[in-house]
This record gives sequence, C-alpha cells and structure tokens, in this order.
Amino acid sequence: MSVDIKGTLDTFCDLAKQYVNNALDDSISAEVTKIVATAKELCPVGTGEIQKAHVDKYGFHSGLMRDSIFGWVNKEKHMGWVKVPTTGMKDPYYGGMVHFGTVKMTARPFLYQAQERHMNDFPAEFQQALKKEVPEDRQG
Repeated sequence: MSVDIKGTLDTFCDLAKQYVNNALDDSISAEVTKIVATAKELCPVGTGEIQKAHVDKYGFHSGLMRDSIFGWVNKEKHMGWVKVPTTGMKDPYYGGMVHFGTVKMTARPFLYQAQERHMNDFPAEFQQALKKEVPEDRQG
C-alpha cells in the first residue's frame, strides 16, 4: 500500500488549526447557549402581586431581568460570555444587585451557578465538535 501526500507540513498544520478552531468555536457556542438557558431558569423572578407591583411602579414586568440574559462568542479570541445588562433604567440594571446582593438585600446568585453546572461539559462538547469537523476519512 502506498500513500500519496500532496502539500507541505505547513498545509497540514493550517488544516489542523482550522479544524480545531472551528470545533472550539462550535463547542463554546453550545456551552454559552446551555449556560444562558440555565441562568434564565435560575434567575429569581417575582410572581403574583410582586409582578403586578413591578409593572405598576416601574413600567416593566419582573421577568425582564431573566429575559435580558444573553450570551455571545468572540470567534477571534475563542471566548464566550454570558451577561445580564447592568446599566440604564430601560435595562434591568439591577442584575448585579440581585446576583451579588447589597447592604439591604441578600444575594440571590444565578449566573455563577449556571456556569458551574456546565463547567465539566466542555471537554466532551469539544471532542464531539472536533469529530464533526474532521472528515471521517481523516480520523484515525
């Protein structure tokens, strides 16, 4: 059996980097999506009278903070973020106060807990994404 290889070592290294970078971005994106969903589940939301009072007093429903949680991926840096807005009266600016607490309010953390729930998922997610990225005839 003979194998005909065309290209330089640099070509193969570039191809391997492309596979790894694409798999890394895909797995980071999948993890960010899972963390956002979990953070929304864990986010404290008032119900009943509290919810009605929020609409009457502040002009927005008490699920606004939960609904504003979002995530994004920077593919150049291979990093992902999950955030709840913390500025401006139109945003639920109080996200940090709820998560960390204040001198008048006990902390009700939800962002760190969401990340911790999925912290150990990343290696398997990356391995699965890499398998999808590399063509079967090149896996070995």
